[in-house]
Amino acid sequence: MTQPMPYQSPYNVIQHPEQLSALSASARHTQRMAIDTEFVRESTYYPHFCLLQIAFEGHIALIDPLNLPSLEPLAVLLQDPSIQKIVHAGRQDFEVLHQQFGFLPTSIIDTQLLAGLLGLPDQIGYANLMQETLGVTLPKDHTRTDWSQRPLSTAQLDYAADDVRYLAMAVEPLLATLDQLGRLPWLEEDCKSLVDPSLYENDPGESWKRVSGIADLESTAFDEAKIIAQWREETAKALNIPRTWVVRDDTLCHMARQPNPTAGASRIRGADEITQKKALASLTSLLETTQRQEGNLKPNPLAAKADPSRRALIKQMAGIIQTEAGHLQITPSVIGSRKDIEQLIDDPKTSRLHRGWRHSRVGPQLLELIEKFEG
Repeated sequence: MTQPMPYQSPYNVIQHPEQLSALSASARHTQRMAIDTEFVRESTYYPHFCLLQIAFEGHIALIDPLNLPSLEPLAVLLQDPSIQKIVHAGRQDFEVLHQQFGFLPTSIIDTQLLAGLLGLPDQIGYANLMQETLGVTLPKDHTRTDWSQRPLSTAQLDYAADDVRYLAMAVEPLLATLDQLGRLPWLEEDCKSLVDPSLYENDPGESWKRVSGIADLESTAFDEAKIIAQWREETAKALNIPRTWVVRDDTLCHMARQPNPTAGASRIRGADEITQKKALASLTSLLETTQRQEGNLKPNPLAAKADPSRRALIKQMAGIIQTEAGHLQITPSVIGSRKDIEQLIDDPKTSRLHRGWRHSRVGPQLLELIEKFEG
């Protein structure tokens, strides 16, 4: 067990099971709870969960998962739909919690999404939002803290506590303003999307979509790159190391262009000789098996994205979004990014522009342009 963290008022550091049980019991009937997490990920595939901060009804607790055998008493709170959970830019927090508990919290309010719907900058940072909302200036000294170290200093603990202390204070006026604009249903829709489990399930077979440079590959090399990307993802997961430690994107694309892709593989960082040989053997097997199954080659689907007429279509669609954003006085990317536009063109069901409030504002116009383009 790691060295315990010190206790520092005005928050409680929770590092013993009986403390956690008491905290969970006292929070059982609260209506709103602010949540944040601290983790490190520089040398792992999965985030290393180091601290959970919660605030409710004047209570602030810093829960130390490195010194607790289980966080199970919190499961009831996180799944209780009668308790609103307030987060800021919560996607990474939810990834950590999903990994820890095997489920995602219910009844979410994300203040970054909320701020965007109010016309504040898209993806506004927590410190900037607190300055804008409460006039509070927060220190940025500990943004690079190694949260896995113990003991954490008082300054580090204060910094962690502030992440939920002010979040709980700011949410009420923000929600009141959003309600005046009639956009609370929009926030509910966006927050519900944030706790869609599919966001947190990395399918190795889809990992090629994140490979930089893959759009430039010819058909044969593109198919090879997809297989290598799948192998890289599976290997990184199995060894719990960053995917770039297995193979970098540029090396991956170089391997895909070779007659024997495994010959161009670099050494897996941190892997011993046996692990290295097993990993390369699994890549060879995957390449051979997949090639036998696929048969005919298909054109690289990403190559079509360079078509000038497609680029012109995207520009027109972005113009519609920009015009509507001006009417709503919000940043255009809050309605839809270039990625959202491309998803609407390629696979409408996956694009948020094809559902909910975004579709009601711009969907029909965008789909009409796509029909003309495809016709």
